[in-house]
Amino acid sequence: MKQSIATLFALMVLGFVAEIRAGPVDEVLQIARPRIQALEEGNLDAYVAAYADNAVFQSSLSAFRVEGKEAIRAYFAELFQLYPKRRVLPRQPVIRC
Repeated sequence: MKQSIATLFALMVLGFVAEIRAGPVDEVLQIARPRIQALEEGNLDAYVAAYADNAVFQSSLSAFRVEGKEAIRAYFAELFQLYPKRRVLPRQPVIRC
């Protein structure tokens, strides 16, 4: 009897965890897919549109943080100019919800 109660409890907990994780992950994917496409196409306005005005961006290509939407726009404008052909291959992405 104790084992069946423990199993039922574990299944309930896993169900709640799966439900909680599905929400933020879906929201992030709704934003990420068009942004990746915009990055590959070189569409600067579409890519930067998802950033907040006070956003902070830190790249492995730069030693310093890029602070503010206009600074992020300038950073990616230069990046698009330096690398006209781009492919996005995410490795170990980190997303904060």
